Amino acid sequence: MPELINFRDFGGTTTRAGMKVKSDRLFRCGQLAALDPSEVERVLALDFAVIADLRYAGEREHEPSPWPAHYADRVIAHDSNDRTEAPHIEIFRSRQADAAMVDDFFHAFYANLPFDPLYRPLFARAITEMASKGGRTLIHCCAGKDRTGVMCALVLETLGVERDAILQDYMRSSGAPGLLALQPAIIARVERQFGNKLSEDAARRMLDVRTSYLERTLEAIDEQHGSVATYLAATGVGEDTLDKLRSAYLEA
Repeated sequence: MPELINFRDFGGTTTRAGMKVKSDRLFRCGQLAALDPSEVERVLALDFAVIADLRYAGEREHEPSPWPAHYADRVIAHDSNDRTEAPHIEIFRSRQADAAMVDDFFHAFYANLPFDPLYRPLFARAITEMASKGGRTLIHCCAGKDRTGVMCALVLETLGVERDAILQDYMRSSGAPGLLALQPAIIARVERQFGNKLSEDAARRMLDVRTSYLERTLEAIDEQHGSVATYLAATGVGEDTLDKLRSAYLEA
């Protein structure tokens, strides 16, 4: 039976100020296209108020989510269609890959993503919607680990969670349910689409996470803006919005 890819509640963490991130409010996962009806019912029962779909339009078209029509105003996404594959697939378009190349790609990808002209405003819009609606939120991409991992880190950092705890949550994606099962399909897709033979080692590395990846994101934000709050402020997310976010998702 198809399972939710890398699905989990990323709340429940204690903040630096001694508050607690509410459980059963913040969720993350990979794409939801292959779910059977019982799993779709399970997801719909959570009645997400905000769904941040971080995929490209081509990805969403290729693997559509099972949201009913009345969810249209709950889904936040960007409209760029310059890619039809997740970034971690696209890197194999023109060259042979090994595990070291995958590492190099992800280190650069994580450092650049917060400043990407598509994703920077998308992160800001999603956080603003979360602050406004205050209900259950689902953040997802294709595998639920890279683009999703960056946005979840921004949310937890804004809520005041220690970075060690943010990294610990991020690393829960290593070997997460459904991820390793994607390996054979990814190897076959790379060979079919690009004519490149992807080694099992490179495929495993592509489906894994490393602490140093997300550290690159946080370091890049600190270097350019000093803090995540200042980074968000420069993107149009003011302190009043961040206060609403904290009120909605923190408890004593």
